[in-house]
Amino acid sequence: MCIIIIAVHTGGDILEQFGKIVEVIDDSTAIVTMVKHTSCKNCGACHIGSKPEMSITVENTINAKLGNIVEVSMPTQNILSAAFIMYVIPLVMLVAGIGIGTKVFSSHSSGEIYAILLGFVLLTVSYLVIRQNEKRFREKYKAVITKIIE
Repeated sequence: MCIIIIAVHTGGDILEQFGKIVEVIDDSTAIVTMVKHTSCKNCGACHIGSKPEMSITVENTINAKLGNIVEVSMPTQNILSAAFIMYVIPLVMLVAGIGIGTKVFSSHSSGEIYAILLGFVLLTVSYLVIRQNEKRFREKYKAVITKIIE
């Protein structure tokens, strides 16, 4: 499969990237494959690992067809919010768990171990809550096809 990336442009408040439609799901939704942006490669949110390309589900309100090269846009604020949810909240939960555990288990001989375990429990709980709300987040943070290139 040939994937074409023409350019990535951050036009102020919007991240724009180009990709190829590989599947049309319905009248308003498609799957676009594109080369990962350098900031996207380190994120891992798309669960593709080290592959250079990613496939994302996008809104297709302009009736793009299978095989079209399209411009896909997403507000930068949405990208930052998604990164905050995926990385900052779990990190805060880890640190909070360790802090709370240190206070609660300070008199116990293995208090430090329990504090670390509590931190990891809260970290895990935060990821489970994020995972449980994943469908809602996908709808809120969905990219949109804004232009058919070819």
